Amino acid sequence: SLPANRKELEEQAARNLEIGKKYVGSKLLSISILAAFAKLTGGDDAPMSLFMGDLPSRHHVSCRLEDYLPDPYGLDLCDEEVYRVLSEGRKSETTFDIRQSPLAAYLYGCMGDKALFEVLAIENLYPMDNDKANRLLRRVPRDCLIPIAQNMAKVAVSRCETIEGIIAELQAESVLGPNKTEK
Repeated sequence: SLPANRKELEEQAARNLEIGKKYVGSKLLSISILAAFAKLTGGDDAPMSLFMGDLPSRHHVSCRLEDYLPDPYGLDLCDEEVYRVLSEGRKSETTFDIRQSPLAAYLYGCMGDKALFEVLAIENLYPMDNDKANRLLRRVPRDCLIPIAQNMAKVAVSRCETIEGIIAELQAESVLGPNKTEK
């Protein structure tokens, strides 16, 4: 039998890995959705800020995609700690990422663990091409994806018309067969 301290450390390590997998999976899905919209609306050479809005600074504040997102509706499907880290931010700053991840938090807060990993498990998302982009957008629950796309159209003004066309296609498809998050 392991000493209690060692067993506790192993349990905490396993929990940290579980949190990390959900956190990184949520971030991967959010960036993949941005990449899919970029690819389908005119090419993937656009900066993330075109779709997300500029990061705020002391001298400049712009409208951002997360300013318009509704509250997530599936928090009961989530790991509370993972959602908190995504929405409120990590405890320390890093040089490689922003502290909070509002788009990833919204996706995770709507989809939960099961739907998140079902979408991610289907195929390798990178490199993103038109076929992968279309398949990815059709796998994300519409009731989660449509608000993202609608708000992205408000921020990405130069690609608004094309984004709205994608929204119309997705909504037309959902009339034929609903794509809702399992609750």
